[in-house]
Amino acid sequence: MSRFIAIVLALLAMLSSAQIGNAADKKLNVSPDSKGVVSLSAEGATLSGTALKVVDGALADWTDSKQSATWMLEKAPAGSYDVYGELNVSQDAAGETFAVDIDGQTTIRAELKATTPAGAFERKLLGRVLLTGGKHAVSIHGTNRKPHKLGQLKLLELIPAGPGVAADAPPFAPPPLTVPAGFSVELVAGPPLVAHPMLASFDDRGRMFVAESVGVNSRGAVLAENPPHEIRVLEDVNGDGRFDKSTLFADKLVFPQGILWHDGWVYVSSPPNFWRLRDNDGDGVADVREVLATGFANTGVADDMHGASLGPDGRVYWCAGRFPHKIRRPDGPVVHEGTAPLVLRCKPDGTELEVVCGSQGNAVGVAFTDAGDFFASGTFLASDSMGPNLRDALIHCVDGGQYPVRDKTIKEHKRTGDLLPALTHLGVSASSDVAIYRGHMFGEEYRGNLFSALFNMHKVLRHVITPDGATYRCRNEDFLTSASADFHPTDVFEDADGSLLVIDTGGWFIIGCPTSQIAKPQV
Repeated sequence: MSRFIAIVLALLAMLSSAQIGNAADKKLNVSPDSKGVVSLSAEGATLSGTALKVVDGALADWTDSKQSATWMLEKAPAGSYDVYGELNVSQDAAGETFAVDIDGQTTIRAELKATTPAGAFERKLLGRVLLTGGKHAVSIHGTNRKPHKLGQLKLLELIPAGPGVAADAPPFAPPPLTVPAGFSVELVAGPPLVAHPMLASFDDRGRMFVAESVGVNSRGAVLAENPPHEIRVLEDVNGDGRFDKSTLFADKLVFPQGILWHDGWVYVSSPPNFWRLRDNDGDGVADVREVLATGFANTGVADDMHGASLGPDGRVYWCAGRFPHKIRRPDGPVVHEGTAPLVLRCKPDGTELEVVCGSQGNAVGVAFTDAGDFFASGTFLASDSMGPNLRDALIHCVDGGQYPVRDKTIKEHKRTGDLLPALTHLGVSASSDVAIYRGHMFGEEYRGNLFSALFNMHKVLRHVITPDGATYRCRNEDFLTSASADFHPTDVFEDADGSLLVIDTGGWFIIGCPTSQIAKPQV
């Protein structure tokens, strides 16, 4: 049997981050039309900066990030909107970037491409935003600090978004991927089955439960007011090894940052709660939602909480990040309060909730050996004082152990010795989920190896671990890599046949990751 890696590829959706305040000299407020479409014309904008002006009905003469145009929007229904611009971009302005802000928070950063023919205006999809109900300031500005030339803008449109990506988004194209000799890569799911998958888990029927983003970048308070994200179920109906059916299992989730199917339940980290969901009536949709633990941070930057994973002890494990939290069972006592990043566990029904150990600043996932040792991959362990470019790490978790947290001194736990070291440093990788390979398809030399998804580095890394006293040694090597800056793996896990599946979430997430900063509707 040939060895292969199956990869779930997504799109690159669209969004970004800078900052601008509300304009002072406001013009008339703008409201949606009867179809919910918001049309923001150049003439209706309030301008700031000394150079920006309206020429022949279009914004022109942008020079730097201080030049901005702002519209006041009112009565827009809460929800997701696809943003289009009617642009004229010269060859001189091609490659420069601009941002669309909602209430001072950048949610789209887009790269200008020359329009054709020269001098003509084109309608282009720029990205997607999430609005709460009420009034909003919508702004557009350049992002370059030095003087530059942006294209002309006649019209900015916000159109209520449907499921998946915009219908007129560019067609999906898988990124180039490189794997070791003897391996191959196959696409098992992509658009329109999934748009922006983040993490996934199989059930006992071979269905894949996928935590999926709608492709927006918003702070936690905005996400909580109108939860946009969802869980989808993918099925291979015709048995050809590729998924061909996608259904909605659960909607209105704040930010599902971890998922596990176990014994009929789907466990999900979606701040501020750790949930379990179940389909009791067999219609494929979750009709039971239970909060097992609450009190986690909700920032929107994906450092709040992650997981879940099933331990060999039958308990469910997940992680809390380095933001203020007050973790407890619903109506139960506080288990932990503070900012220390943690690994937690509980029984599948949520009882016996406890802290297992500390972690790096933001552990994304844990994986167990057959002997019960476990490892966590995540971000923000090493400070600059430990050496250059060591930030993220893989750690060997030990009950009661504490680990460095970048630029923080954690004093919330009793400690009798030094902080435990990283198993291996991963650089500024935005390391995401991790898995231990147990299959036979790859060969015996791969059994027991760890595999981690590195968002920023566009790769999946193989970690060969060997016992070394009370801990392990680790040797790293590239396993799956891409030359595309738009390939952002977030999850890796094993299928029943011993192949590995990799989730590529695409480029929609820009709030906290430096290598995903330009909005691209679909790649």
